[in-house]
Amino acid sequence: MKAVIMAGGHGTRLRPLTCNTPMPMTEIAGEPAMLHIIRLLKKHGVTEAAVTTMYLPEKTEALGNMAEGVKLTYFREEKPLGTAGSVKRACKNFEQDFIVISGDCICDFDLEKAMEFHKDRESKCTIISTHKKDPSEYGTILCDSRGKIVRFVEKPDWSQVFSGKVNTGVYIISPDIMELVPENTFFDFSKDLFPLILEQGIYTCTVGGYWCDIGNIGEYYRCNFDVAQGRVYGTESTGFVPGASIVNKSSTVSQDARLNECIVHKGVLVESGVSADKAIICADSKIGERTVIGRGAVIGENCIIGKNSVIGTGVRIFSDIILPPNSNITRDVVKGNGVEDVFCESGVCGNLKGNMSPEKCFVLGSSCVIKNGASVGVMSKEGDGTMGEMLRNCVINGVVYGGGKAVDFGTGNRLMSAYASSEYGTDITLYIHLSDDDGICIFPVGGDSLSLGGEVRRKIRFAFNGGEAQCGDFCEEPTVITGIKQHYLNSLVKKNVSLEGLNCAVCDTNEGEILGTALKMMGADVTLCTREQIKRETRLGKICFEVTGETLNFYIEELQADFDHIRALLIDFCDGEMKRIALPYSAPLVFERIARVHEIESFRYLSAPVSRVDRKARSIASHKEQLILRDGCFAAVRLCEIFSSMKFEKGKIRSAFAKLPMFFCLVRDIKYNSDDRAQVMERLSSNPKPDSEGARIMFEHGNALVIPGGRGGFRIISEGLNAEMAQEISFETERKIYGKEE
Repeated sequence: MKAVIMAGGHGTRLRPLTCNTPMPMTEIAGEPAMLHIIRLLKKHGVTEAAVTTMYLPEKTEALGNMAEGVKLTYFREEKPLGTAGSVKRACKNFEQDFIVISGDCICDFDLEKAMEFHKDRESKCTIISTHKKDPSEYGTILCDSRGKIVRFVEKPDWSQVFSGKVNTGVYIISPDIMELVPENTFFDFSKDLFPLILEQGIYTCTVGGYWCDIGNIGEYYRCNFDVAQGRVYGTESTGFVPGASIVNKSSTVSQDARLNECIVHKGVLVESGVSADKAIICADSKIGERTVIGRGAVIGENCIIGKNSVIGTGVRIFSDIILPPNSNITRDVVKGNGVEDVFCESGVCGNLKGNMSPEKCFVLGSSCVIKNGASVGVMSKEGDGTMGEMLRNCVINGVVYGGGKAVDFGTGNRLMSAYASSEYGTDITLYIHLSDDDGICIFPVGGDSLSLGGEVRRKIRFAFNGGEAQCGDFCEEPTVITGIKQHYLNSLVKKNVSLEGLNCAVCDTNEGEILGTALKMMGADVTLCTREQIKRETRLGKICFEVTGETLNFYIEELQADFDHIRALLIDFCDGEMKRIALPYSAPLVFERIARVHEIESFRYLSAPVSRVDRKARSIASHKEQLILRDGCFAAVRLCEIFSSMKFEKGKIRSAFAKLPMFFCLVRDIKYNSDDRAQVMERLSSNPKPDSEGARIMFEHGNALVIPGGRGGFRIISEGLNAEMAQEISFETERKIYGKEE
C-alpha cells in the first residue's frame, strides 16, 4: 500500500514554533511529528510514501529517503498548488487506491479498517472523520446512515456550524478521482475537489482512535502530553523524562530549576533558579538564571533570555530574540513588536496603547492584501481628528507596503464606508472608529458593501497573527478620493421627490446629521435634537427618526417602529420598483411573506460565507436600490417618500403600519458554559441547506433562529405574533438548546 504525506504547510497559527521549523518537523514528545505518522503508515502496511514539501523543504527532506522502514520520495512545490494539486503531482505513478494524510497531525486510526469500509462502499473517496467540540477550524460533515456525505462546509464560521463531525485530513483516494484535478493549478480537496464529486458520492467513516491536529499552540501542548503519557497507541517518546515536564534528552536543565508541566525542545539550556509554568521552550534557546516564565508562555528557537527576567502569562517570544537581563515582558515580542489575536465577529477590536498600536495598524493594512494588487479602501470616523487620520495613514501605508492598491476615502461614518466600497469596487474597505478609552474598532466590508466572507477573514487573520507586515511585489501610490460625504449625500437626495410639508426631528448622531441634511435638501423642515429630546418632539406631533449605523427607529405620537417593521413597510410599498430583494439570513421570515404577496422574489445572504453559496443574493444586494433594506439613511428617505404620497397624514401613516402582518422579533444572547455547542447544533439542525445559517426551529406561532456566537454562547432570534409570543418562543428554544424539551 502507498500513501501521500502532505508536509508543506507554513503553520502560521503555531508560531513561534514554526518560524524556523516546518510543522511536520516540530517536536512531539522529543521527536518530529512526521515520524509518528510514518510509524502509523508502516504499521498498516504502507511501504512507500510520497511527501509534498514547500515551507522550509530542506528541513523536512532531512529525514532521508527511508524512515521507519518506509521509502520516502519528496515533491517540492515551487508555487502553492493546494492540497489536491500537490497530491496530484505526488501520486502520478500510483495505480491503486492510496492513503492521503497530513504530516502535522498525530493519530492512531485503524487505516486497514478504513480501507475495508472504502472498498465495501465501492467509494472513490473516503474521508476519515472524528468529532470535535469546536469544529470551526475544520471541515464539517453531515452524512446519512451509510456514511454518504450529504453536506460539507470547510472551516465554517460558527453561524454555519451544523455538526460536530469533522474532516481529519486523512483520506483514501482512487487515482481516478485525481484525474479531475488540473495540472499545475492551485486546487484544494475541501474547497474544490469534494464539492465537485459530492453528488457522485463521497463517504466518511469514523474508525475510533486518537487524532490531534497540532495547528495551534493549545492543541500542540495537549498532544505532547497525550503522546508522552501513552494515550496514543503505538507512539514512542524517546525524549520524555518521567516527571512533570517533557524535556528533550539533549537539553540541560539545572537541578534547582522549577519546571511545571513544561515542554523543552532539543539543545536548550535552563539555568539555575529558573521557574516556568506550562511553558514551551523551543530548540537551542538559553534561559538565564532566576528567570520567571509565566503560564503558557512560548520561547522560540535560538532565543537568549537574560537573567532575572520575567516573561508574562501567555507571552510569545519569537525566534532569534535576545532579551537583556532584568527584562519584564508583558506582551509578545516579534523583532520588537507584539502579536495578539484582536479579531472579533464584527472585525478588529483592540487598544491603541496595546494590541492595536499604530504599528499593528500597519501590519493589518499589509495583511488585507489577500492577493497581488488587491485594492483596499480605508476610511476613518469623522470627528476622530488627528489621531484618526494618523491611524488611517498607518493602515494605508501597510497596504502599499504589502503590494496592494490603497484607496484613501478620508473621513465619514460606517454607512459611508460601505457605500464607498460598493461605488469604487474596492476588494476590501476598512472603517476605523476610535473610542474615548483608547479603544479602536476597525470594521471591514467587501466590494459588495456586505460583510467579508469567512475565507477572506481567515486569510487576513492568519497574516496579521503572523506578527510581521509582508512586503509585496510592487509599490503603488495611494489613490485619494475626496468628497465621499457629498457623493453619499447626493445619492440620498431624490431630486424628483418633494418633502415640503414634512415637519420632522432627527437624532443628532453622525448618520443623523447626514440624513437631516438630505431631508432639508428635499424640502422638509428638520430639527436636529438629542436622544432625550426625541420623545418631546414626538409628543409635539413631529415625525422623528433615530439612525445609528445600519439601524433606524421611527416615532410618531404613540407609534414606534423599529427597523424590522420599517423594512417590512418598505417591502410592502415596493410598487414594482424591485422584483427581487436580498436579505440577511437572520432577517424575519415575515419579510418573505410580504414579498410573495407582491410577487417579489427574495434571496438571503450569509454573514460570513465560507464559499460562494450565497453569490446570487450578494450580487442582488450590491445594487443601489437594495440599500433601503440595510442602510438606515436610505431607508428613512424612502420612508419619507412613501409618507409624502400620504400627504404626511398621521392617520394614513399609522394605518400603513397597522396593515402589516403582526410580528415581533426578539434577539437574546445566552451563555452556554459547556463545550459541546457543535453537538447542540447537530441536534437542532434538520437537514440544513448549503446556503443556511444557524438552525431554524419552527413553532406553531412563530420560529427561532439559533446561531452560535464566535466566542461562545448562542444568539436566539425569535419571531412571534407579538412580544409575549416571541419571548415564549425564545425561552422554549433555550430549553431545547439545553436539552430540556417538554
